[in-house]
Amino acid sequence: KDDGQFLVFDLGGGTFDVSIMHKYDGVFEIRASAGDNYLGGDDFSQALARLICRQTGRQIDKLSATEGSRLIRAADDLKVELSAKPSAAYRIALGEDTVEGLVTREDFEVECADLIRRLRQPLERALRDAAVSPGELDAIILVGGATRMPVIRQTIARLFGKLPFVTINPDEVVAQGAAIQAALKA
Repeated sequence: KDDGQFLVFDLGGGTFDVSIMHKYDGVFEIRASAGDNYLGGDDFSQALARLICRQTGRQIDKLSATEGSRLIRAADDLKVELSAKPSAAYRIALGEDTVEGLVTREDFEVECADLIRRLRQPLERALRDAAVSPGELDAIILVGGATRMPVIRQTIARLFGKLPFVTINPDEVVAQGAAIQAALKA
């Protein structure tokens, strides 16, 4: 609602984008954008699936297409559960066997460490291109369902020294933006 400089951190299912925006007299100007077209929430689900396979002695590349789909669906559910709780149990039918176990948020975060590191480069590039230091940002706005993961929010807080703006629904804001853009074009 106020004028200032904002960083929009958009981590969706398949891509990661970051934009530096300046709002002055009610007009937004995009100062810089960067991203990674091969990094998204799906990658975090894949990491969780690999963790489950290691825990259960399975090889992910040896699973049938059906078993792989079942594993990814279970990993997606676990990812959501781990966003609300420090640990989550799983029970997955793989072939004729049923595997079960427990994943902690800490185990998941260790498994995702490389993915978290990949977030830095687009962030640094956007800040550099906009000639803005992290301290000059008035707010960091999280967009996209994957930003619900505590590891993402903690990483942002650690990198920028301030808590991200989380009072908006990260899924609805995408739909609202699309609706506003459609109305402007109409």
